[in-house]
Amino acid sequence: MNIALAEGTRGQRHQAGLMEEAATLDQELLNSVIIPTLVIRRNIYGVTDPDEVLNQSQIFITSAGYKGTYAYDKLIQTICESVARPDSAIVLGGT
Repeated sequence: MNIALAEGTRGQRHQAGLMEEAATLDQELLNSVIIPTLVIRRNIYGVTDPDEVLNQSQIFITSAGYKGTYAYDKLIQTICESVARPDSAIVLGGT
């Protein structure tokens, strides 16, 4: 499913997200609208449904960017996370 990087997406729920051309995305909208759609749903008692598929993967694909951009900062954050917790994050690159 494709979703828009817009205020109208607020409130939706998704199991995973693939952000393509992350170097050009609006960081504020991505963090305030899209990333919160990747949440674990709980019932009124705070319990998750054992039959619900919980993924919450965030995949970022982009061409080269510049230092100081959201994509660069996300790359550094993910590299650090992959060192600290190698079972939860990975960075792949190509030429």
